[in-house]
Amino acid sequence: MDRTVTEVNTYTAIELAELRLPGFPASRKNWYELVAREQWRVIEKPGKGPGGVRREYFPPPEVQAMIDAVLRGETPPVRERRRQNAIRPERAPTPVGDRRLAARSLEVKKSPNLSQAGRVQGAIDYLLLNRCFAACSTVYGANYQKLPMTRQLQFAVDFYNALIGMAVNMKGGVAAFQQLETHALVEQLRLLLQMGVVKPWSDACESSDDWVI
Repeated sequence: MDRTVTEVNTYTAIELAELRLPGFPASRKNWYELVAREQWRVIEKPGKGPGGVRREYFPPPEVQAMIDAVLRGETPPVRERRRQNAIRPERAPTPVGDRRLAARSLEVKKSPNLSQAGRVQGAIDYLLLNRCFAACSTVYGANYQKLPMTRQLQFAVDFYNALIGMAVNMKGGVAAFQQLETHALVEQLRLLLQMGVVKPWSDACESSDDWVI
């Protein structure tokens, strides 16, 4: 599959099957079931599929990290939550998965104006937090992605909290950021880093004790 790790990370079910990710389906049919069950984000493009469209999916950050490893010729680890008997447990009620539990131990500001169906006003927007996590992974790179999940979340939460703080004074509120895809949040994070609004990450950070939650 002629794809580099720097391109927009969307994949068809056939491409996902061809990657042969450890612990994941090896057939297109089973991938369709998995992405539907886990509610991966999808984009439709002109193609040879039903109705003349091709459906491409956005993997969660931990799956994308596995894909990147495969494309680099490395052997990725089996997905954490698929270890026991290679059986996928029932899906958590959010795309963030295990990061939702880890985020509860960090100081995450709640979105002040969530009014969409199924969302509680003043709740944490885990979808936006998940995209912040993906944006941090993209901006900070491979060494950052090797950090423990809670350590990565410190920076994702810092970015998320900065957005929530900005949203309070914006006409569109949090909804303005909810409409941004990960690639747009990547550019937003780079701007905030240049402005000094969020704390930058580098390898040097890991030898320093100046990070405080």
